[in-house]
Amino acid sequence: MQFLSVKEVLEKIGVSRATLYRWIDDKELGFPQPAKLRKRIFWDSQQLEKWMQAQAQAAQGKGGQA
Repeated sequence: MQFLSVKEVLEKIGVSRATLYRWIDDKELGFPQPAKLRKRIFWDSQQLEKWMQAQAQAAQGKGGQA
């Protein structure tokens, strides 16, 4: 299992820090919740990838581009 830091997640998904924290708080969005370790937060890279794929599929299903 590989963990990603906030900086790595921001680079991967291309959003601001404020947007990332809004997504964490938005339970309907289903964004993966971070794990806390010694006052730092990390994401499981597999969970994040799975969420990104689901978002891409949802966008394609609505006629959007992935």
